[in-house]
Amino acid sequence: MAATLGPQRYRLLVADDGTYLAAWHGQAGRVLLSWTTEAEMEASLMRLFERAPDLFVQHRPEQRPFHEVLALARRCGCRLRIDEFVLDLSDTPGTSRSS
Repeated sequence: MAATLGPQRYRLLVADDGTYLAAWHGQAGRVLLSWTTEAEMEASLMRLFERAPDLFVQHRPEQRPFHEVLALARRCGCRLRIDEFVLDLSDTPGTSRSS
């Protein structure tokens, strides 16, 4: 019997006040940070930790389905960074682009 996999869940970092960790990307601007695996998240955080160690202590990992992560990025006015890639939401149906 083959195992059935559920929908992909993405990892985000959330603070106790309900805010999510975002960053400024040199080319893409403001991005909501997300990761596909715990290993991807840990590798990325190791690189970012040197720049802002206290910031990461205030956040905890949370997993969400892709459609929720995408909706969150839209509400925040951010592009979505998944691992090392940035998703341009202006090409996503239902997204209005603001300047």
